[in-house]
Amino acid sequence: MHKILIVAKSKSLARIGPFSREDYLVGQKYKVRYEVENIGKKPFPGGVLSVQINWPNGQLVGQKFLIKSLNPGESHRTKTRITDALARGFALFFARPVAANDREKVEMYSSPGKPLIPPHPKMEIYHIHSIYAKTTEEIAGYWAMWISAISLVLFVAISLVQLIIWLIQSLDWVSL
Repeated sequence: MHKILIVAKSKSLARIGPFSREDYLVGQKYKVRYEVENIGKKPFPGGVLSVQINWPNGQLVGQKFLIKSLNPGESHRTKTRITDALARGFALFFARPVAANDREKVEMYSSPGKPLIPPHPKMEIYHIHSIYAKTTEEIAGYWAMWISAISLVLFVAISLVQLIIWLIQSLDWVSL
């Protein structure tokens, strides 16, 4: 049996106007790649990694990658793919069992010593990564909230200063 470690890495390419964003935004692009490492004691003959990205609105994105043969401890990075964030919410990345070229069973891991477990015993898919995509309205709402909060704090501070000035002036009038 082969033992393969799979790590997904993604990065948002989103922009709002001239500003780049770390958030994943609906309708904007992001890039993803996978690192595959042979953590077993025998050579891995190569094979195929199939990944399916499930979006909350039911849309699916399928990706297939060829994995070269790997000696124990050796790793392989797939080509970077650029795709779109298709819906608001969590996108779940699922991998099918790696199909080894020698047809031997492959045990998949998310970190050394931590095998990937399917969500249901009868399902042969493994969750390997997630991202959360936001809408531009969520970003605008977030900043509007901050601007409102800062404005409220400034209004309260100015009102307190005015009250203190009025009280000082009132005390001066009373003392006359």
